[in-house]
Amino acid sequence: MLAFKTFKPYHLEANDDYLYLVLAKSDFTILINNKEYQFIPLKAKKIKINLTNGQVDNPNDIFAFQRDNDIIYITLTRFLQMTDFLVELHRIAKPYCYPERKFYEIYDHEMVIDELERLNIKRLIDRALDERDRDSFYQLLKKL
Repeated sequence: MLAFKTFKPYHLEANDDYLYLVLAKSDFTILINNKEYQFIPLKAKKIKINLTNGQVDNPNDIFAFQRDNDIIYITLTRFLQMTDFLVELHRIAKPYCYPERKFYEIYDHEMVIDELERLNIKRLIDRALDERDRDSFYQLLKKL
């Protein structure tokens, strides 16, 4: 299971169109099966947020993480599927967004709520499996 532990960009760069979150070693820590991996700048080093539409412009970039001699590579898309990560990105980018872009914040909130609901359904499916409740299991599967 993948989860992020810490995410504190080393440096922020902003212009009229984009916000760049520059990462350095140990600024980004993740947990995989309860084992801690730290970001290392082998491949991608920046997250590029388009201030016009609030979207991440480089979702296919690959980030490297290391634990001892083990290095793993994870795309930014995988992190963008995590609610906690999206909330943290939004918190960091919010001061750089212009007031006329407030409608994008609503979109972000709706996206976060949708993701939380989806994760809740998955937890309920796990519970139904644990309790061997077939009816609940099949009803919940239809909601995904």
